[in-house]
Amino acid sequence: MHGIDFEVNQGEYVGIIGQTGSGKTTLIEHLNALLMPTTGTVEW
Repeated sequence: MHGIDFEVNQGEYVGIIGQTGSGKTTLIEHLNALLMPTTGTVEW
C-alpha cells in the first residue's frame, strides 16, 4: 500500500472495496493495530 490518506469523522460509515490482493485486509489490520507499519504512521 502506498499513499493512503483518509479521514473518517465520528458517526460516519466507510466501505472499503477493491480487487483481490489490493490491500483491504492489510489496511483493516493496520487500523486495528494487528499489524504495525514498517514506514509511515497510523493515527486515530
